[in-house]
Amino acid sequence: MVGLMECAAKECLDEFLDEGFSTVGISLNIKHLAATPIGMKVRAEAEIIGVEGKRLFLKSKPLTRLKK
Repeated sequence: MVGLMECAAKECLDEFLDEGFSTVGISLNIKHLAATPIGMKVRAEAEIIGVEGKRLFLKSKPLTRLKK
């Protein structure tokens, strides 16, 4: 779950980074509220919610499709 969320956050920033550059996170605040059933697909979304100088603040969340 954390890996998916970090990938979504990095992809959110890709358009602002020079080719070959990446970014690293320094803090995570995560609540794992439920397990995902085996075989169910999971994806993650991220958005930039703040900027303070060189520090970026992002919100990322994993998503599953539990309802049809």
